[in-house]
Amino acid sequence: MTASWPGSRRARALAWGLGGTSLLGFGALVLLALWQDDALAALRSASGLAGIVLFAALGTLLALRQPANPIGWLLSVGALIWLTNQVADLVVTRVLASGSAVTTTVGLIAVVNEWIWPLGVLCSAALPLLLFPDGKVRSTRWRVVLYAMVGGAVTTVVSGALSTEAIHNPSNHSAPLKNPLGVEELAFVSRIGTELGPSLLLLCAALAVAGIVARLRSTAGIERQQLRWVASGALMAIAGVLIFPIAGLLNWPDQVVNLVFTVGFTCLPLSFTVAILRYRLYDLDRIISRTVTYAAVTGLLAITYAGLVTAASRFTPSGSSLAVAASTLAVAALFQPLRRRVQTSVDRRFNRTRYDAARTVEDFRLRLRDEVDLHAVRSDLLAVVHQTVQPDAAGLWLRTPAAGLPSAPGAITVELA
Repeated sequence: MTASWPGSRRARALAWGLGGTSLLGFGALVLLALWQDDALAALRSASGLAGIVLFAALGTLLALRQPANPIGWLLSVGALIWLTNQVADLVVTRVLASGSAVTTTVGLIAVVNEWIWPLGVLCSAALPLLLFPDGKVRSTRWRVVLYAMVGGAVTTVVSGALSTEAIHNPSNHSAPLKNPLGVEELAFVSRIGTELGPSLLLLCAALAVAGIVARLRSTAGIERQQLRWVASGALMAIAGVLIFPIAGLLNWPDQVVNLVFTVGFTCLPLSFTVAILRYRLYDLDRIISRTVTYAAVTGLLAITYAGLVTAASRFTPSGSSLAVAASTLAVAALFQPLRRRVQTSVDRRFNRTRYDAARTVEDFRLRLRDEVDLHAVRSDLLAVVHQTVQPDAAGLWLRTPAAGLPSAPGAITVELA
């Protein structure tokens, strides 16, 4: 069942709002990528889109299904932060490549592009890994890691925004940009913050991964498989981050570095997705099943409606509303049968528990028509209850007829515990 949470309607509205904003961000990112004159630069800037899509989709689903769990909200916000980073990079690259003057606005966008990444790492990777899977730290000692993690990210962003050091120019590496927010009086402090903050953030993220790996020794079954997937994705993400200092020492080309980082970055949301969906961590099967079903039914009905209108228009007078009316009635009649058929197919893949339970109940109904032995019915009924409801305990008793009523078979009642 969905966890109760105060203001659940506001929570759902906020979750859909974050998802819708991410969708708008995807559209803006695609348009800006098409706006680029350099196809390679556009492809490189949009290379992390797959990981961002996974973060946004998974975060929206978790926020809708488990609003009391902060992991869904963190993933949604993390996706928006990475989208902001990608959009800022494309805007700065395009404006500077066109030869336009570097205005204060462009400088501010460049600052966002340069220093927003610690918040993205914090929300999409570090905190979800530390809080996985129930959204809570495991002990008081891990709470210290959480505070240090947040402090490292905030310190890095604030120090970078106030730093007087030049900002990376994505269109011309030899002509760095001036930070419009730089404060000369805080140059020494900001330099220390930009050096210590990222180290503290990445160290705490590595500790969160180490905690997940350590938990693998004390877990078994499905939980062990979940942690194994998440730990594998986290290690790949760390490898993607470590490629930058390694590439600097070995002078690797930027194309190789970006490819390795993109693969490592995408492995983290992919591992979260597999751990949650394959092993039913947050019971998202039902919401995914309904979403896929209605999306598929809507698409099929739209195609059917367009085809019927086109075909019927050829056999009716021009401008006649008969074709439209007939097509509308046909599509309305097809909705329920098509929905049931698609729902069954989707449940077989995304909501296997419900599909198996429905098949078990249907098989029991067919057997019950020909069964006359009450003891066989009792055993079969209890077996079906255990398979579908999976209670800790189940019992069956027959209620005797009330006094004064003619003798009749007792009513079957099942008690679950």
